[in-house]
Amino acid sequence: MEQDVIILGAAGTGGDVLEWFTELAAQGLSYCPTGFLDDDERKWGTEVRSLPVLGPLRSALEYPTARFVDALGSPSNFARRPDLLSAIPEDRFLTLVHPRAHLSRTVQIGSGSLVYPHVAVSSGVRIGSHVTILANVVVNHDTVIGDYSIVASAASLSGGVRIGTCCYIGAGSHLIQRAAIGDGSLVGMGSVVIRDVPPRAVVVGNPARVLRGGAVDR
Repeated sequence: MEQDVIILGAAGTGGDVLEWFTELAAQGLSYCPTGFLDDDERKWGTEVRSLPVLGPLRSALEYPTARFVDALGSPSNFARRPDLLSAIPEDRFLTLVHPRAHLSRTVQIGSGSLVYPHVAVSSGVRIGSHVTILANVVVNHDTVIGDYSIVASAASLSGGVRIGTCCYIGAGSHLIQRAAIGDGSLVGMGSVVIRDVPPRAVVVGNPARVLRGGAVDR
């Protein structure tokens, strides 16, 4: 019997994930996507890739038998995801790993997380809940990615990196071995992180420097 699935977020990530279900079915995973929920009123009653946008996120509990996919998050709103999802019980979320991703057998991954195609995750890595790892990311051994963090396409995390909760690691960025990224921080696209990043900071450049927030970069 197919499990009804509702995707939270009717933007790019949601559209991407919708296309995974055909390949997941080939692996024997029987899910039936039935719609999106999104807080953008302009999308209500419309369709995204032929699937209806049913209403706002707050209506999730009106679907008591559905499972949910967390496809929320962008550089502008990634830190709000815990609040947006707090009313939905954790056991209602699916964790989805694309069939063309490679995860070591020793990887630990939490609920509500998404791993895109062509991601490589090495041994001893711990991925929290509601983590999104976009295409072509490399996560090296013993790295820890905290809950609600997003790692954008083609980022490279060296061994032993520690990423806090609600972080955004920009596309094409590189994090040196054992770097620690504080909670709520954003690493800009293409940045090269060679030292720890304080909490709630925005860092950019090569080498990455604090643009705003966090501690003073010395």
